[in-house]
Amino acid sequence: MRATLLKAALAVGVGASLCAASTDAPATAGAVARPSAEAARAERCPVVDVLAVYTPKAAKRVGGEHRVPSSAQQIATRMNRSLAAGGLCGAIRVVHPYTATGYEGSEEFRAAHTVLKDHSAGLGRQVHEQRARYGADLVTLVVDRAERGGGTADYTPALDSSTDEYAYAVVEVDGIGLDSASHEIGHNLGLAHDRTTLAGDADGSMSVSRNRPYNTGWITEDGKHYTIMAYRSACGDHCRRISRFSSATETWKGRRLGDADNDGVRVLRETLPIVAGYRDKR
Repeated sequence: MRATLLKAALAVGVGASLCAASTDAPATAGAVARPSAEAARAERCPVVDVLAVYTPKAAKRVGGEHRVPSSAQQIATRMNRSLAAGGLCGAIRVVHPYTATGYEGSEEFRAAHTVLKDHSAGLGRQVHEQRARYGADLVTLVVDRAERGGGTADYTPALDSSTDEYAYAVVEVDGIGLDSASHEIGHNLGLAHDRTTLAGDADGSMSVSRNRPYNTGWITEDGKHYTIMAYRSACGDHCRRISRFSSATETWKGRRLGDADNDGVRVLRETLPIVAGYRDKR
């Protein structure tokens, strides 16, 4: 069932866990609780719930099934750090991280994504049911490939409340620490690649948003760094990724992170509340 109300953040903080509940001690009798400015802000901030699913090989890569929750939390930690750095009021929260123990399918991105999207059988059906059960707005499947990093994800250039099936991503397990998960979840949130990469996309599988034509990544003007949604190939092997989203107003070490035509932060400010309303927990 599509959500009608935004999920409110129970706890928002850079690098903080969005999996665990607060363990604050109760107030003394008769005390009047006054919400802090931070708490009041958190209540207004949309939270996008992400179901994190690991293949058995990916679970083995991180040290076993018991290590999957902490590995999955790194997806949220890195993404939320980047959101906060852009001044965004919002966060992602990992829900029900688990290992798909019976999965014996492909670890390749496109093949695994096809399985994930098939809700009629196997892993796809299981994930579809778990998404509904836990009210997950998005789903990320973590795989283990020989090539480190990367992934693939659903993307629509016209994201709105009706595009809730554009919600699936596949990420290579070692890529979590390289912002690959942030990149793929960024696609789920309506962000596209940098304009140089898009211009070279021969099959036209990705295009600039029709209703948010500033949804592109950014390569710094000195050609040495690129934001989360941009591709290194657009500026050369010497380039280094910045764990930031493009922004018309933000800078990083004196370098502009975007302009009015390349402003991922603006897009996220608009799409986080929409995607946070894709699902409610049963």
